[in-house]
Amino acid sequence: MVVYHGSNVPVENPIIMRSERKLDFGEGFYTTYNREQAVRWSQRVADREKTSSRIITEYEFNLIDAEKDNTILRFDEPDYKWLDFVCSNRLGKEIIDHYDIIIGPVANDSVYAVILFYAKCLR
Repeated sequence: MVVYHGSNVPVENPIIMRSERKLDFGEGFYTTYNREQAVRWSQRVADREKTSSRIITEYEFNLIDAEKDNTILRFDEPDYKWLDFVCSNRLGKEIIDHYDIIIGPVANDSVYAVILFYAKCLR
């Protein structure tokens, strides 16, 4: 299957870099199955970097092969386990388990207020 990464630069060889940003699934290289989501993300990155450059990089991803050599955490829907995981990452809490690949929905603007509220309750 094809997955997409939206940015303001092409990313031929993804690498994981340390970041202070608190993201849904923690530090990592984010891709999506949804091309339109990658297009929207590339626009956000371009706006943040104050550039007009929007690049969608495509990758071929084989989940069956990935499952052979990687520890994978999969969220099929945004349920309570997903919410706990996302909020823990957004709060910068250390996740005990290590995963090579995390698959699941990312929070969009419509659920962001719920995540902020829930994260305050976890503190």
